[in-house]
Amino acid sequence: MIRSTNQKLGEYELIRRPEHIARVWATIEKALPHYWTKFIDDARETDAASKLAAAFGGKARSKPEAVSSVLSRVFEKALASYDKECEKYHRFFDAAAMEEYFDDPNAFKQMLSKDVPVIANTLRNRRAELKEWQMAFRACSSRDLLQVFGNVMDFTAQWLEDHPTAAYAAHDTPEGFGLDPLDDDETMHKEGVVGMGIKSIILYHLDPQRLPARGRYGLYGLYFLSDKQHFGLPSKS
Repeated sequence: MIRSTNQKLGEYELIRRPEHIARVWATIEKALPHYWTKFIDDARETDAASKLAAAFGGKARSKPEAVSSVLSRVFEKALASYDKECEKYHRFFDAAAMEEYFDDPNAFKQMLSKDVPVIANTLRNRRAELKEWQMAFRACSSRDLLQVFGNVMDFTAQWLEDHPTAAYAAHDTPEGFGLDPLDDDETMHKEGVVGMGIKSIILYHLDPQRLPARGRYGLYGLYFLSDKQHFGLPSKS
């Protein structure tokens, strides 16, 4: 629904304009120091005595944990979690494994539901707003799912070859990245089942340097970092 509304209002074209990007980025630059400090403070660990004092309205006596220590601990934990998770994606979407699945599409859908975390976790989630997606996924044909993901993997393999890291770092416009087909090509999209959120999370676990995740947490982050403004977009979103 969000996708179709944004398309009808022409917002995907509007947000690519340099003036829009500049306005959003200027707002984010102002907000970053506040949220960075909040991130550090929330992640900072205090000793047991300080926690006890705070619980009874007293003042902490020990020095707060150093920023370098906070970052080292938090990032090491995040990297360890990512490394553990990405192994599952690399194993499942291995080119040879994908080739074999074309002999048995039903096995692909079954294993996709169990072995790919973004799919498996969403299927298990009990949130009411996910029920429609869960029903659509279960009703989707195994062959259609295999074809969509096969097309995504073929496109990505060629794209990674054509966009080495050094070239990627030099891109400064949406067009430079050449990723539009992932959004626009109907052979890499299944309405109501496989959208950019799921695709981006899978690809992020295959190559995080060049393919960022575009899930709901990223959208929430952008929402607050951009001061909850809509920058004149027709949908006010």
